Amino acid sequence: MSGDITFTGLASGIPFDDMLAKLTEVNKYQINKLESWKQEWQDKIDVFNLIDSTMSKIDTAITPLRTSKDFYSKKSSSSSTTVATVAVDSTANPGSYNLEIPSSTKEILGGTGWADTDTTAIASANGTFSFDDGAGKTISVSVDSSTTLDGLKTLIQNEITNQGSTAKVEIENDNSASKPYRLKITSALAGASNNITINQDDTDLSFTANTIDSVENTEWSGTSTVTSGGTYSGFVNKRLNFTVLSGGTVGTDDIELKWSDPVEKTSGTISIDNTGTFTVNQGVTIDIGSGTMTKDDTFAIDLFTPTIQQAQDSGLAKSEKEVHAGFSDEDTTAITSTDGTFSYSFAGNTIPALQISSGATLKDLKDAINSDSNNPGVEASIINDGTGNANAFHLVLTSKKSGSAFKIENISHTLDNFSSSFSEVQKGTNSMLKLNDYPLDDEYIQNTSNLVSDLIPGASITLQSEGTTNISISNDIDAMTQKVQDFVDAYNEAWDYLTSITKVSLNSNDEADTSKSGILVGNYGVNMLKSEMQLFMVKPAKGFEDGVESYTLLKQLGLSIGDGGTLEFDTSIFQDEIQDDPESVVELFSDNKAGTSSNNYIKYKSGMDTTTAGKYDVEVNFDGTGNVTTARYKSIDDSTWYDFDVADGNVLTALDGDGKGMALDAIWDGSSTQETGTVRVKMGKANEYYYKMRDVLSPTSGITKVLENNYENIIKNIDKKIVKETARVKMEEDIMRRKFTNAEIAIQQANSQQQSLTSAIAQLPEGM
Repeated sequence: MSGDITFTGLASGIPFDDMLAKLTEVNKYQINKLESWKQEWQDKIDVFNLIDSTMSKIDTAITPLRTSKDFYSKKSSSSSTTVATVAVDSTANPGSYNLEIPSSTKEILGGTGWADTDTTAIASANGTFSFDDGAGKTISVSVDSSTTLDGLKTLIQNEITNQGSTAKVEIENDNSASKPYRLKITSALAGASNNITINQDDTDLSFTANTIDSVENTEWSGTSTVTSGGTYSGFVNKRLNFTVLSGGTVGTDDIELKWSDPVEKTSGTISIDNTGTFTVNQGVTIDIGSGTMTKDDTFAIDLFTPTIQQAQDSGLAKSEKEVHAGFSDEDTTAITSTDGTFSYSFAGNTIPALQISSGATLKDLKDAINSDSNNPGVEASIINDGTGNANAFHLVLTSKKSGSAFKIENISHTLDNFSSSFSEVQKGTNSMLKLNDYPLDDEYIQNTSNLVSDLIPGASITLQSEGTTNISISNDIDAMTQKVQDFVDAYNEAWDYLTSITKVSLNSNDEADTSKSGILVGNYGVNMLKSEMQLFMVKPAKGFEDGVESYTLLKQLGLSIGDGGTLEFDTSIFQDEIQDDPESVVELFSDNKAGTSSNNYIKYKSGMDTTTAGKYDVEVNFDGTGNVTTARYKSIDDSTWYDFDVADGNVLTALDGDGKGMALDAIWDGSSTQETGTVRVKMGKANEYYYKMRDVLSPTSGITKVLENNYENIIKNIDKKIVKETARVKMEEDIMRRKFTNAEIAIQQANSQQQSLTSAIAQLPEGM
């Protein structure tokens, strides 16, 4: 049997349960007091969570001030948005740029690169070099085995003058390693119909063929040799860059070589498993010799086509578009009665032929092209020209990329019901533009797209139409001011909250009124946090030096402590200063382990998270050959010297002390045996605050966390007392319950005896 037997006083009429409940409630006074005390500590813990939440708002607001990239805001405009629009990021350099997009361009052809201009003959025998200038005039000159590049240029120029042509001839040095000189001819008139035509070329300059230059621009430490080869099938002048991804011995180790094409924005990897010839792209090959290849080694190969600049009717980039002569319908009549193939090349690469089944329709061919896993960027579509003729449905092949590099050609097939006739209805063209009148004369900057993002650093320009426009880029002072204002607002919100929870309210007798005072009044941890916040605002930036840096104090930028401890922000001061010297303003906020040295022979390289910002005295000693023998440093705030670790190349690394992780370059002047100087490691105010608060508000060792842990321990002790007190109250309740039960039983027994006695008396004979 379990549970308590309850006597409710029915026999006696006394409410024992109510009495017991009231007595027990009175007995719980100490428990209630402990529970109330526990809640007070829990409320304080909850406040710490709110402190962390409030302070995190400052973190969010100060983040855009911690790096120059995030702090800087730029704005841009175009004087004619119908010509071009512009968008910028924070890295864009302020300035004004005149942009020109031509309505037409002249063709510029270039011959094969030549080793020199005045020594090597450009022809091996007597012959002729002849071309039409694009305006109806023929320029023809005689060459022989003594004609040099300079000589040919003079001959052509004289004949241009004699013919009254406006064509131009010049020699350009493209700085290639082996054959840097190219003879360039510019057409007399602009426009797509005014091309230069080479009639006869008895020189070795190859005005009609692509060429591949020798390997150059090498950073090569391996023993293997690399040579270029193949036949370049592309359509633009460019450079292929190569990097060894994983090195080793050719023929023994797995070697990976990466190539990249910055013009067409393509790349790939080549696995070098042995010596021999390897295909790169667009007909280019490389020959790999025996030996070793070292990781991160690089080289480059220049590729040349005669067309340096296309003759165009517009300066805008367009996509190549080829249209078929036409077919009767798109989804009923078969284009072939037998299995056949369809093939084409794109951007100088031959695409594997598509297998087309018998009975396929025009739509089936379109779908096969679009779903081909080897499709490099060609979209097939069908248009109905609306004539209702037997050839009203046309297959259209369009390059998904604009630019002259992405040409569709060599279209062929074995489909017996499908004609072979395709026409180029839109030529792939590059965008052409000049920036601040550069380049000179008839040449233009070229881009494969109308979105030009590598012309002005940090700016993306979208070309819209031919014409001129002025692009203006400037610092967005208002946006940068708002970023500081956001920090000030978050700071003041946190300050007001910390003040509210620590304030002391006095009654009419000037005594503390605890009911109205802050929940953490007098709390040393919160007061320490407030003190750190104010110190951050008034102290100079670490590592900055007055008279060297333009600013060392936030007060110089209009930020100061006002009444009650909140921040005041004079935006007019800030905007004046950032207008005059934006770099120094951003530096005061955003520097993060930037360094400088007072001695040009002691160069600051870098710092690490372990490097404390500040000023350090450095002493470096050299032997007679320029090698560092000893080097040491000390903080100017400390007298302890620490030795640098010295590595090859006289690189000094601090392994101990406040400067731990700091790296310097020691440079010998050729005679001195010792160099001394002061190295300053700078920390901007935004980063100083961020790192300081990481310590103060650390989730493991911060001020609030330590107090929170202490308060949680207090609660645990209170819980123990509550458990103990609850057991005492329960024991006393049980004792009282037993007493009330015994009393009820006694009363019941007395009542029973009374009833028995009354009954017995009632049964006595009358008169007794």
